[in-house]
Amino acid sequence: MIKLKFFVCITVNIVLFTLAIAGYKNIYKNKEIVQKQNPIVVKIVDITYRAKSASTCRVQYKNKDYNDISFSEKAKVGDVNYSDFYYDAENDLVFYKDENIGAFYVVLVMSFFSLLLWFIPKRKFIW
Repeated sequence: MIKLKFFVCITVNIVLFTLAIAGYKNIYKNKEIVQKQNPIVVKIVDITYRAKSASTCRVQYKNKDYNDISFSEKAKVGDVNYSDFYYDAENDLVFYKDENIGAFYVVLVMSFFSLLLWFIPKRKFIW
């Protein structure tokens, strides 16, 4: 029983902290791009509205389409945006200025709460 608890706790902690670190690196890199570069001009080609998660859009930049970009601003199909999107040349990717920050905070909170798994008594830890 203790081996199962140890395995589950270690696995959950490692996975969540790895996701948190990867998310932090991605957000830090995007913030550097936002600070050092000017926004790009994109045309919003399509918008997918979702009720429970952030809406996503398909944008066109330099005659190339970029899909599934989260954004939080009210926009319409066919609009041209001059101020909210940035280009990551290293990964050939367009992103919204505040993309994925909310998801990072959720993973970070979950990773800290996962540490509480260690306090579950071994006799109550039944899988």
